[in-house]
Amino acid sequence: MDFTKAYILDIETYPNCLLVAVMRADGKHRHCLEVSNRKNEFDRIIKMLDHVAATDSYIVTFNGIGFDYYAIVTGK
Repeated sequence: MDFTKAYILDIETYPNCLLVAVMRADGKHRHCLEVSNRKNEFDRIIKMLDHVAATDSYIVTFNGIGFDYYAIVTGK
């Protein structure tokens, strides 16, 4: 398994706040991105997803289809 192609993603939601934590599986490139009244990093979330797609990488999540995907697509 090529750990440079796998990204682990976790999303937490709070009232008026979306947090996206992502880390490459080899332990490098860790980021915590926020969409809230205080900070709007939605464009960085989209760039991260574009990078994963452009490099033929993949995302590993605990509940990707049931929750994480919906939270990113809707921004809620």
